[in-house]
Amino acid sequence: AGLLGLAASFYTEAGGGFGIATPHEVAHQWFFNLIGNDQPDEPWLDESLANYAVYLYYEAVDWPQMQTAVLENVFRYRYDAARNLGIDRPVSGAVVGFDQSNYINIIYSKGPLFLHAMRERIGDEAFFAALLDYVQSFRYGIAYAVDLLYVFRGHSSTPIDDLIAFWIYGE
Repeated sequence: AGLLGLAASFYTEAGGGFGIATPHEVAHQWFFNLIGNDQPDEPWLDESLANYAVYLYYEAVDWPQMQTAVLENVFRYRYDAARNLGIDRPVSGAVVGFDQSNYINIIYSKGPLFLHAMRERIGDEAFFAALLDYVQSFRYGIAYAVDLLYVFRGHSSTPIDDLIAFWIYGE
């Protein structure tokens, strides 16, 4: 495990991202440090989970305005921008397959939107049970996308392959 730090601008500049970056980096204590993953080949796995955790954090502390801002002004806005600019692509894939503009928009926005769509499809109880199962099953080890998707399938009583195909594989 390593030390995570934030640039000074996150603390000193208005709109510096402190309200997003801090919970995101804290979430990396679970999604990357506790559960490792193949960052070069599957960057979405830890980054999308960590970014969706930002949304979950604001839900947990009962700050609905910030929760809505994260969903609408970060996730949806950036993903819509990628689509409008013609740089949308599947969430899956290695870092080398992205450029800076679509990496930010896809990994940090489309990936969390996949998780949000999964939660809406399978419901809170199954979604959070799946996340707990994922953490308990893969802590202190390395997980791959197929592992997370397998866990979601195991906790879902409704079909989810269409969500996976659309959001993750672009099919």
